[in-house]
Amino acid sequence: MQLAVLLIALVAMVQADMYLHNPRGSNDRLDEANRERDNANRLFDSQNNNRGGYNVGSLYYYAGSIVPVEWTNQHSCADQNANCQIIFQYMCGELVRDGASTNTIPDNPLLCQNSNCTTDLKFGMHEPYSYYLDCKLRSRNKGLFLADRNLQGTSATFTRQNEAGTRRGYECPEERDYYPYWHPTPWVDIAVLTNNISQCSYYQTESANVKSRYACVNYTTTTIPNNAADCVNVGRGMWKEFPPTPGLSAPDCTDALWSRDNQLGNGVEFPGYPNYYNWTVPNTPAENCVFRLIYTPPPKSGTNISTGEYNGWNSAINGSIARVTKTGVLTNNINAQATTATNPTIRQTAQAISSLDVSSYLGFGLNTTEQYRRGYVFRQNPTVMPFYDVPGFGLQLAINTNQFGRTFQDRSHTFAIKAVPDNLKGATIYNLNVRGKRGNIVQVYPGVEYDFVPDVLVASVNSYIHVQERTGWPLQWTLGEQLLPRPPGQQPTLLMVSVQRGGEMSELDDAGTYFDLGPKQVTQVGTYYYLCTRNNNFSNRDQKSKIIVQSNPYSNARVGALGGFVTVSSNMISFPPAALTSPVTVQVEVFQNASGAQAITNSPNTPDYTVSAFTWVGPQQFPDVQGSAVIQLALSGTGPNVQVYRANEASGWVYQALDTAVANGMASAQTNSGGMFVAASSKTAIISVATVLVIIVVLATVITVSLVVYFKVKKGAWQNFKTAVKNVPKLRRHVAGKV
Repeated sequence: MQLAVLLIALVAMVQADMYLHNPRGSNDRLDEANRERDNANRLFDSQNNNRGGYNVGSLYYYAGSIVPVEWTNQHSCADQNANCQIIFQYMCGELVRDGASTNTIPDNPLLCQNSNCTTDLKFGMHEPYSYYLDCKLRSRNKGLFLADRNLQGTSATFTRQNEAGTRRGYECPEERDYYPYWHPTPWVDIAVLTNNISQCSYYQTESANVKSRYACVNYTTTTIPNNAADCVNVGRGMWKEFPPTPGLSAPDCTDALWSRDNQLGNGVEFPGYPNYYNWTVPNTPAENCVFRLIYTPPPKSGTNISTGEYNGWNSAINGSIARVTKTGVLTNNINAQATTATNPTIRQTAQAISSLDVSSYLGFGLNTTEQYRRGYVFRQNPTVMPFYDVPGFGLQLAINTNQFGRTFQDRSHTFAIKAVPDNLKGATIYNLNVRGKRGNIVQVYPGVEYDFVPDVLVASVNSYIHVQERTGWPLQWTLGEQLLPRPPGQQPTLLMVSVQRGGEMSELDDAGTYFDLGPKQVTQVGTYYYLCTRNNNFSNRDQKSKIIVQSNPYSNARVGALGGFVTVSSNMISFPPAALTSPVTVQVEVFQNASGAQAITNSPNTPDYTVSAFTWVGPQQFPDVQGSAVIQLALSGTGPNVQVYRANEASGWVYQALDTAVANGMASAQTNSGGMFVAASSKTAIISVATVLVIIVVLATVITVSLVVYFKVKKGAWQNFKTAVKNVPKLRRHVAGKV
């Protein structure tokens, strides 16, 4: 009977690209004219499709401003199909640069200007050469799981994904493939989005932001030892501590945003929009920075994303599961015969495999002999016998062991972080930019077409919007300066004009490619629509967006099973760990007056004697709620029996009293749903602290004025009063003598 051979793709697909859309990801591109990038090894190893990435994108951001990070990943996240960790990082350096050539920066100084590649600005550079040289000379971590790969070197430049040690820029392959990395790196952690939030404490405590790294220095060997014992005993060096940079905090860690398999598209948590993460730019001013997005493995064993065939967190899956040569494993030869169900004829060809037991983890319950005989071991393109009693029926699985689960990344073009001007300190600054590139959906894929980021911007009065963009063709923003809110009836005001000499401008064909409006304050409430007149020149797509300006202070944050909080004007909603089993974006808006709150609720029983601002918390129904959140309202007045009241659609917009605790000027109550909240007193007249002070001042004034008038009218009364005051001491002595 002929051996049936089927090519089957298991859970993991080989291609699982990851693309950064805002800030624009380069995917190793630099001002190129072709759809395919010129050089996939220019700065870093992305593992992405050659058509991905954007040619330009260098901008600047103010410290403390909000940048909406948008991306797409081909593999799924937040479901059972993949072990997914998405890492956000950034780094800055004086010589970090995009460069002016698509050639890879050499590692031979003689090929660079002044025999110094680090300072040769022709070549792009992220990590410094000294960092790569340490990686090239340092022994690799031999505890990492390698499957059946035959690494061609012993340094940290050789990994399961990079067995030939190929160089990309000055990146260290071992650091790229494994997070958190155990040696010093120039990267600063921003956030981790993960399927397995139980590991968040690990990510946060092990981050180089807060935990020292060590490396061997002053060694005498040609190879740099990678551990303290070998450094001291073999290398005769010093195991040096590299403490965290002062002022850094542990990275944010939260649930991964859901995305489906094999689609570089939108998520579901924000229907119709890409997955995004709001990054608050750190207060670390620098002229040359780069942002990195990684789709990365569970850290302990080095088993990468995208596979459920073995447990990447299991410490037993490590370098001890060696690459071995094994006979008696069913080969891929379609002419192999099977004479009986229990004794198939197995081609006795020596094959390189790992001794990783796949069958046990998947619950097949095979013993060691059966695992090897039937092909349930981890190896390149294995042929397995799934049916024990069907002779000769084998299935070939399409598994590439250096890609079956792997790390992907994308990096931005360089950008600057600028210190906030004095007049903007303490203000909220939203960055409003453009993502995408020219072309229709087929031409730009796996990138995206032009669009505004964020597509819908919600801001509060007196906040600032920083409009800025750099594109590869005539710029959309030449007329975009009219988009900012203005009073009703007022004509558009031209805030800024791009300098342009000559050229055809009726359709902006010869407009410049960079525009910076600078931060502009929003002063008017309303919804403001704007569009790109240039991209609307095409019949099959458009570029439109809107800004929603609210009069009330507003904020939102994504909260998951680890808990979290949202604070606005000292009012806060907080969720303890495990209160939610799935993430939700929580919005908080504090109303300046009761009429605004009443317009939303139209409640028949709005409390009369309120002692706090009305505070809206959305959504009204928390999904998958397992516990209670805590609402805290800042008190603006006093009174007996202060209670927190809540009204929402489920209660028919009737305000219901919640069990309340009052302390330190705050009223707190537990709630398992959102809605409109307010604190109120049962007293028929609320007297605030300010009111009491006013009354005291008024009474003191009245008494003073009355006394002045009395002494002026009553002749001699003032003299008699002074005499009486002088006699008080004599009276005291007289009384004391009597006693």
